[in-house]
Amino acid sequence: MSFLREEVGGRKWKSFVDSLAGDNRPTVYDCIDHLLQGLLSGEVRLAMTVYSLAYFRERTSGSSVALVDHDRIPHMMTFTSAALLRGSEENNAAKKFVDWTVTDKAMKLYNEGYAIVAISKMSQPIEFLPANMLEHMAKNDFQWAATNRARILAEWQKRYDAKSEPKK
Repeated sequence: MSFLREEVGGRKWKSFVDSLAGDNRPTVYDCIDHLLQGLLSGEVRLAMTVYSLAYFRERTSGSSVALVDHDRIPHMMTFTSAALLRGSEENNAAKKFVDWTVTDKAMKLYNEGYAIVAISKMSQPIEFLPANMLEHMAKNDFQWAATNRARILAEWQKRYDAKSEPKK
């Protein structure tokens, strides 16, 4: 959503999001597998999601699920991270694991399912994604999003929280 706001501007973005809050409100799925089931059954005709290993599982099993590849529709991205939490400084196993996550061996393993890894020179194309994935990625100003996070969330909750999924 942050990328869409940057791409089309604040006014158009609010208009688009307002339209989603009405009769055009999208169906929310609790996991990618349920969304894929909806696509495969025909219940859902078009879906927008971030990168998912479930997508690759479906593609490798012969499913007709596909990426939309268009110059104006960037591929989205997700981040996977690991960190030591406060209070775990003395946990040697946790330290060893976090240290391992940034090794060449870890990057090679990550690159089996992710086209872009933290050490960019180790990023290799993977099946079912464009070879020049970095060129297709959404350009997003994460500094702006982080700086404005509280304001954006407050506005979102004020305008749309009544339409949100119930909190569990």
